[in-house]
Amino acid sequence: ESVSVTEEQYRAGPNSWLGMKIVSYIANQQTEEAAARARSAYLPMALAMGDWLLSLQNNDGGVRQGWRRQEISDNGKKAWSVQPLEGYSTEENLDAYRYFTELAALSNDQKYAQAADRSLGWIKQRAYNKDEGYFYSGIDAQGKPDRTPALDAQVWPINAIGPEDLLDAGKGGGSIDPERLLEYVDRTFRVTVPFVREDGTVAQITGYDFTDDKTAERARGRDREA
Repeated sequence: ESVSVTEEQYRAGPNSWLGMKIVSYIANQQTEEAAARARSAYLPMALAMGDWLLSLQNNDGGVRQGWRRQEISDNGKKAWSVQPLEGYSTEENLDAYRYFTELAALSNDQKYAQAADRSLGWIKQRAYNKDEGYFYSGIDAQGKPDRTPALDAQVWPINAIGPEDLLDAGKGGGSIDPERLLEYVDRTFRVTVPFVREDGTVAQITGYDFTDDKTAERARGRDREA
């Protein structure tokens, strides 16, 4: 059975993660000879991906989601339409920030360090709700924030940026308290649900959902209707 691709997306987030794994692979070679081979084989790819991410970064530091290639009909013939994905995902901007930072350290190229600085400024100044103490899940093409609660957008900054740099107002133009983020996470995403064991007994399991109760219930309702 043949399979055809009807839509292709080239996203900032997945490419950043692949790039981070390449950087990690090069950096963790055990000998100079192995490191040299890894750099020769994979560093050009990592740099090309970094440059592609740079092409998605606006002057304010925000990194757009990427590009979409969609199959269309052109006078009865199949053709491809290439369109930008204009919105901004907070998670994918965090991915790009982390990749710019790691690539700058590996390559010693200041353009990636500067890109990381611009990215951090966008994350702190545009993606964060200072009044309520949480990160938006993204910003649309018109600059309107997406207020849908998203767990990954709250916890990933603590790892991707680090608690010290989040707090440091001299980096990115703002100070964000990671403890306040975690309080929001606990208040918004913490859930306790019953778990029925094989013997019929019930245990209460506490964990964290991907979004808040209301959004999750709407999503489950859409799934049931589909």
